[in-house]
Amino acid sequence: MPYLGINSKQYLSKNEKSGEVLILLDGSTWNINLVDKVKTTLWLPTDEIQVTQKGMQYYLTHIKKNETVSATFIEK
Repeated sequence: MPYLGINSKQYLSKNEKSGEVLILLDGSTWNINLVDKVKTTLWLPTDEIQVTQKGMQYYLTHIKKNETVSATFIEK
């Protein structure tokens, strides 16, 4: 099932497993590429995130920090 909120701005609701799993305010759950986990470890609830897609790959961008990570959409 594809994620329908592409190019939308969301807010981080939960940061779990030290940045390995992110849950956005819209209820979507994302598994973060382990290489990028070092960035997401410091992302906090209420941080503004933009979801984008290139081909079959999803990316989450922290708006304020201008950090982009590779992510897998798990569920909503």
